[in-house]
Amino acid sequence: MTKTVKLQDAKAKLSQLIREVEAGETVIVTRHGKPAARLVAVEPEGQSGPVRMAIEALRDIPKIEDLEFERDRTPWGDIELDFD
Repeated sequence: MTKTVKLQDAKAKLSQLIREVEAGETVIVTRHGKPAARLVAVEPEGQSGPVRMAIEALRDIPKIEDLEFERDRTPWGDIELDFD
């Protein structure tokens, strides 16, 4: 869930906002009504987030030059087209 707070309120309630972020909340801080910053929890060392997991999955895909393909050399034969 995302919560939006004004910069002035964020400065006054920073400790409370940090506790909320640690609990899973995302906080958007606005300045003059426009988003200026996002507070999110830091991932503990060694834990993988969704982006890191996606990168690791992509690295596990074999490279094209490592793949072997075999061509099917079976003749197709005659192809009949019926336009009736």
